[in-house]
Amino acid sequence: MKRRSVFTTALCAVLLLSACSAPGQTPVAVSDPVSVSSSSAPDPVSAALDACDYAYHDYTEEFVAEHPDPVQLNNGLEGMPDYYKIYIQPDDACMDVQQAVNTAARWMETASGIPLGEYQFTTYAFRRTDYQNGERTIWSVDCWQAPDGTDEGSFHFIALLDAINGQLLSLRVAPPMNSGLHSSDSSGSLEQFQAIVPDLFDEMGLPVVESVQPAEESSNNLAPVLISTASGNYRADYGVSEETAQLTFLALDGAFLI
Repeated sequence: MKRRSVFTTALCAVLLLSACSAPGQTPVAVSDPVSVSSSSAPDPVSAALDACDYAYHDYTEEFVAEHPDPVQLNNGLEGMPDYYKIYIQPDDACMDVQQAVNTAARWMETASGIPLGEYQFTTYAFRRTDYQNGERTIWSVDCWQAPDGTDEGSFHFIALLDAINGQLLSLRVAPPMNSGLHSSDSSGSLEQFQAIVPDLFDEMGLPVVESVQPAEESSNNLAPVLISTASGNYRADYGVSEETAQLTFLALDGAFLI
C-alpha cells in the first residue's frame, strides 16, 4: 500500500506540471486516472487546473532589439502633441509579465463576460514620454485571436497598466459577439450604464465608484463619461442593447487615452 501511495503522489505531480504549463503554453485539461474517491471535494489536479495562469507571448525582447531608439508617434487627438514610445525591459521594481497578463485578462473577462482562458495573449513593456515624464514602465496586454469565422475587429481586447503598481491606465473591450450593441448618448442609455458601473468596478478590483456623469468635454467624443472614485477619476465609453449596457473603453483620467 505504501508503494501505491508513492506512485499516486508522483503521478499527480506529473499531471500538475503538464496541466499548468510554463508561461506561453496554453493549459491542457487532463483527467486523474487514480482518483476513485467518492468525496465531493475537488481533487488536487482539478484544483490546480482552475488556478492555472493565462498563456502569453512576451514580445519585449524582440521590440527592444528592433527599436533601440525612441519611436516618435502621433497622439491622434486634436491639439495633443506627439510623444515618444521607448521599448524597455522592466526592472526589478515592476510586476512580472505573468502577473500583468493575469491582471489584464481578468479585467477583460469581467468587462466583456467572455472567458479568455483558451486564448494566448501578447504583451510587451514600454515607456511613454507623455506619461509621468516617461519614467514609469507600462505593460501592454493584448488579446486578438478571434474564434474561427469571427471578424477580428469584433474580438479585440487591449489593456495598458502601470508596471509598478498594476494600476489600470486604459482598457479597450470589443463588444461580445452578436450582442447587438450600438453607441448611444441618450439619457436612458446613460442610466443603463450608470447602473452597472459600481458592481463592474468592484468585480474588476477597481476603486469604489462615487458617481457616473457625462464628461464636460471629451476629445473626439472618445470617452464621454466621467467615473469618479476616491482614488481618482476614470473616463469611459459604452454601448447599449435593448436590455443592458456594456463597457467598451475605460481610462484613468489624466494619464492617457490610447
